[in-house]
Amino acid sequence: MSRLPTYILMEDPPVYISTIPKGFNMSEDWAPSEAKLRETLDAHPEPLFYISDTREFRLSLDDLIAIANIATRGQDPLWRHPKIRGVYIVSDLQLVEMAAKGLNNPIFGNTNIKVFDTVEKALEDIQRILAS
Repeated sequence: MSRLPTYILMEDPPVYISTIPKGFNMSEDWAPSEAKLRETLDAHPEPLFYISDTREFRLSLDDLIAIANIATRGQDPLWRHPKIRGVYIVSDLQLVEMAAKGLNNPIFGNTNIKVFDTVEKALEDIQRILAS
């Protein structure tokens, strides 16, 4: 069984959904997952909303710290890619919601991450943004 995420690329609305499976290993699986997302973003003609469904993968505090550093800081942080229009995390863990709020801090580039407990709620928020 693969530990790499499954992906759905939607055109309307323009969304890339990544479902992180149980058994995902940050140290081994992040790099190929990030490469796949970057490849899609670079090739796509318009910016995309990014939804990461982490409900199967039980994020630890160490995972959250690693993601925060990799995805928001450094020379070419993933969540600051010019073709990412917004980042959404799907999780039912309060720890994830607290971590997302912490990313809206200067040390993490004031990164605005929205957290919802279902993909459908994240998509509803994206539809609301596109309608306004």
